Amino acid sequence: MLLRHLYLCLLLLVSTLAIHSQEHPTALPLVYIDTHDTPIGRESRTPATMTIVASAEADSLLLPPHPIAIKVRGKTAALYPKKSYSIEFVDSSQQETDVSLLGMRSDDDWILDAMYVDPARMRNRLCTDIWNAYNRIPHSDHEPKALNGTRGTFVEVILDGEYNGLYCLTERIDRKQLKLKKYDGTHRGVSYKAVTWDNLMGYCSYDPYAPTESLLWNGFELTYPDTPSTAAWQYLQALLEYLSADHTSDATFTDEIHRHLHLDNLVDYTLLITALYAPDNVAKNLYLSIYDTQADHRFFFTPWDMDATFGRTYDGSLIEQYAFSGSVPFGNQLISRLWHGDTQQFRQALAQRWHELRHTTLAPDNIAARIHTYQQLLESSGAFAREQARWPELCAESLAAEASFMATWYARNAQLIDSTLAQATTITPPHTASTPPHYTITEGLLTIDTPHTTATLHSIQGELLYSATLATAHRIALPHSGIYILRIAVGEHLYTYKIHHSCKL
Repeated sequence: MLLRHLYLCLLLLVSTLAIHSQEHPTALPLVYIDTHDTPIGRESRTPATMTIVASAEADSLLLPPHPIAIKVRGKTAALYPKKSYSIEFVDSSQQETDVSLLGMRSDDDWILDAMYVDPARMRNRLCTDIWNAYNRIPHSDHEPKALNGTRGTFVEVILDGEYNGLYCLTERIDRKQLKLKKYDGTHRGVSYKAVTWDNLMGYCSYDPYAPTESLLWNGFELTYPDTPSTAAWQYLQALLEYLSADHTSDATFTDEIHRHLHLDNLVDYTLLITALYAPDNVAKNLYLSIYDTQADHRFFFTPWDMDATFGRTYDGSLIEQYAFSGSVPFGNQLISRLWHGDTQQFRQALAQRWHELRHTTLAPDNIAARIHTYQQLLESSGAFAREQARWPELCAESLAAEASFMATWYARNAQLIDSTLAQATTITPPHTASTPPHYTITEGLLTIDTPHTTATLHSIQGELLYSATLATAHRIALPHSGIYILRIAVGEHLYTYKIHHSCKL
């Protein structure tokens, strides 16, 4: 009886949604979440019920009412008015239980991505689709079902009887998704997530003696196994010290690279962040994982959270930068060292892989087709119009115009990659000495006097606060006290500074 009552209420709501839409009734799945008007917090999960209907036109139940536990997801994202959510399916005893949703994997943990800062409401899904289409999974021979990314489906969410907008229902990156070897008392598969810019891969601080009895260490989070110990962190420590010139000579760096990294995967990752210009994924918003530590200690990369791409930055604003400029990809110490030393002919490997993908997955026409497909889906379903009405602040006034901008931006970026890689594989630029740029901070104003530089300023959480290439001095107002990551590019040299700013009242 309860099921029938909820079902009828949901269909009534769907009908109302279709009537008030200025477009066609939605063809996207409808996710109904009922918390009985209990607030959803960040720290603890709220009991709720979740139901999925195929669409407003095909009202069949894809998921009958099922108990869940829900909480707000993210750090910076949790501060936005439109929230992303972490969903955990449970049984009647509140124990975790696996559920298969919309043709994706069977699991208890799911994500409802709000996509709030992306004017097109598609960038994260689009970029992950592109990555899934071409990346080479190092252990695919052993684990043919491994996926080094996520699948996701656009849905519309109705929260406690109110329309809450367009979302992407998405799988999680975890041991199960990557098919890492299970922990069996000794470490086998391990996985770490870069959660701040303040890590050695991003040229920042490194403390080998930091406490290891924690899930957080030197800017990384231990995601698998979830029991912290010195032993669990030893593999990441070995990689970080290997990639740093302070710990490893150039000769050792070259000789030992195949002990530490799956180079094919790193080539693919470098091209991803370069082709899409993803500054937030250079040294943050990525996973580093080992399939089986008992077999070898080679790491592979997995991207995550790619809203800051296709010509826009972390807050949805335009960013006037393209491939091989600013921090992409050289804000990553590992990639920069491979490039400048041309270790194991890294430049040639990039050029060859780019030439292959430039005419297939990463061809501008193919990327434009992917963008257009999502544009049509979101427009024809009426979902984008409803999203505009519900959350107009950062939503594009015209999805068609934003989609055209994305496709045009990518075509130009691809041309710049063509030119850079062609030059890099035929000419080895001299590594001349460079005088480090000078900066000062006076009354909250950061000044960089060195001309012809590109400067980027991030908060310690990874938010891009400033980015510009100027022939004259930079003047950057620091918004508040805190720690900032400043990167200054002078020619081919990149300098990174960790700034401690204290406002004097």
